[in-house]
Amino acid sequence: MESLSAEVNELVKNTLETNGFVDYDVEITGGSEKGDGYLSDIKSINAVEKTTGKNLTLILKLTPTSEKFRKVFPVKKLFLRELHMYEKLLPEFDEFQNERHILNPFASVARLYGSIAEEYREVLLLENLKARGFRLCNKKEPLNSEHLELGVREYARFHSVSFAFKQLQPEKFSSITEPIKKSVVEEFMDVNEDPNKQRAFFMDTIEALAHSPQTQTKVMEFAKNWLKLFKEACSNSRYNVVSHGDCWSANLMFQYEDEENPTKPSQLRLIDWQMVGLNLPIADLSYFLYVNGGKEDFYDYKKYLGIYHNTLGESLSAFGCDVEAIYSFSTFEQQWKTYSKLGLLNGIVMLGQMVSDAPTHDFVELADKGEDIFDPKLKHETNKILFNKRINDIVTFLVENEFL
Repeated sequence: MESLSAEVNELVKNTLETNGFVDYDVEITGGSEKGDGYLSDIKSINAVEKTTGKNLTLILKLTPTSEKFRKVFPVKKLFLRELHMYEKLLPEFDEFQNERHILNPFASVARLYGSIAEEYREVLLLENLKARGFRLCNKKEPLNSEHLELGVREYARFHSVSFAFKQLQPEKFSSITEPIKKSVVEEFMDVNEDPNKQRAFFMDTIEALAHSPQTQTKVMEFAKNWLKLFKEACSNSRYNVVSHGDCWSANLMFQYEDEENPTKPSQLRLIDWQMVGLNLPIADLSYFLYVNGGKEDFYDYKKYLGIYHNTLGESLSAFGCDVEAIYSFSTFEQQWKTYSKLGLLNGIVMLGQMVSDAPTHDFVELADKGEDIFDPKLKHETNKILFNKRINDIVTFLVENEFL
């Protein structure tokens, strides 16, 4: 394992020995490609016991070490948020579900084998889900209804743990979520209500709507007010849950009972928890649907709201909680009407990268060159036709349903 640091070598060695490996070979493969859009370097480690052939495949997630990049981007703090999710929140969620004898607990995440939190050497050592048949979908294409329905159910099951925890152990829930109480956007990102900056961020979307000046006006009004609305949603302590916060298809891995028929997934795993925070359920749900769905799915949104709330009710019932008392459908529906427009922000940020054939910017390299990685003019080289269609579909739906 000479290509890894001494600390990482020791972490891998200890993990393998803890899992019964004595005399083994290790192969390191992969690694993020330059400009792939990911801010961590991902490597795959495959260990094989020489005598028995037993193997274990792991994923190493290593943070960027560039000093210039770390000065302008909160690498350490985002790592600590994800580490808190894996080492504190998920174990607490597991224990809480076990205490309540939940027969079908939420566990749709990769297993954490170990970590290093030392500055400039931050590492997560995770289960390699690909070894169990989980895989990513084509990010350029919207997910079909079977994938969307499974995703909506899984987010409902995930959120149900927060709702039940808050209801049954409110003080403990408040304590364990304190480190993620302030949203990533509020804590780290350079956002303000400067109209010039807001307009620059929304410019591609406004240009995509050139055929409809009236719709452009609505988007420009949203550009002035979204941050206030976002803060309002995050501060709603009664209905806030632990939120995934990064719900695009590159962070969703699906498994299929029939590998030859990848249209009907059987299981889902949520990955990448750097954006974890406290927010309304609508934050995850609108991000997930608007970024990963297609036009026909938007107009079928009531079906997905029904699936979400029914699943939430079933899950809360297992905890002995009443969904109508905790998060009634009328409240849920009203919050969708008020806050789902925030999912448009996720579309603006993610869709350009998702539909592009070209590699995205290497932000670490740009920072090393002294460039401003947050400059709105620094755009992805994207497929304009696909981007314009996808963003038009979202905005048109929002406007026609009076959500924007």
